[in-house]
Amino acid sequence: MKIRTLTIGLLLSVAGLQACQNTQKTENKKDSISADSISLSNDSLMNKIQQQTFQYFWEGAEPTSGLARERIHIDGEYPQNDQNVVTTGGSGFGIMGLVVGMERGYITKKEGEERLNHIMDYLAKIPRFKGAWSHWYFGDTGKVKAFSDKDNGGDLVETAFLTQSLIVVREYFKNGSETQKEVAKKADELWKGIDWNHYTNGKNVLLWHWSPTHDFGMNHPIQGYDECLITYVLAASSPTHPIDTAVYNQGWARNGKIKSDLKKFEIPIGIKA
Repeated sequence: MKIRTLTIGLLLSVAGLQACQNTQKTENKKDSISADSISLSNDSLMNKIQQQTFQYFWEGAEPTSGLARERIHIDGEYPQNDQNVVTTGGSGFGIMGLVVGMERGYITKKEGEERLNHIMDYLAKIPRFKGAWSHWYFGDTGKVKAFSDKDNGGDLVETAFLTQSLIVVREYFKNGSETQKEVAKKADELWKGIDWNHYTNGKNVLLWHWSPTHDFGMNHPIQGYDECLITYVLAASSPTHPIDTAVYNQGWARNGKIKSDLKKFEIPIGIKA
């Protein structure tokens, strides 16, 4: 509500400026809002959004793990008793938010590296499935919370979202203090421990899920064109368990069938290559 109010106020200020310029071009110039002032206001609004987003992940983190909760109920009522459930994909966004928080001065580097070190240790000790993480965990116990009946193992897409943040942490800290270098090393080892190739099940496509009890029972190929592309990018670039080129070409690009001339409102949204 505060952000909405600020946005409306900004728009009204701009509208008022335009009216003033049209009717009083030569009067009282010192009271008009300059282009630089408008730019500053926009920057302040963006900063406020960034800071509040960071605070969501910093203050709202599940306390045992330091990871992002699946949901936060402001009223404190959790009908499914899931207040401690954390999400790995969302934690990827949260971890990158911590890096932004340090860079923007919302927290100190020391605070950030302590939280990230704790998170890296937590991610290393909870159950993994051929290196991949599950979609959900109970943050307080580290046990897997099944996303569905057969989805109680590795979730490769959520793992990919988390992995992006591990690489960001590695790059951000790799030339820092000895403590920061150690955090970077932990992040690097976590990402290199993911066996992307296992999730092909011997086929030229990545499969979304693998469970030690249900194997590839969900049999859900990762295809699209959507946010899941990052899974193929990471799987192809893995220094330890990379997929073959054919997995991308046949699994994701579907031998060229991903190309499309689709348009919406006469705007091309299809894939050309």
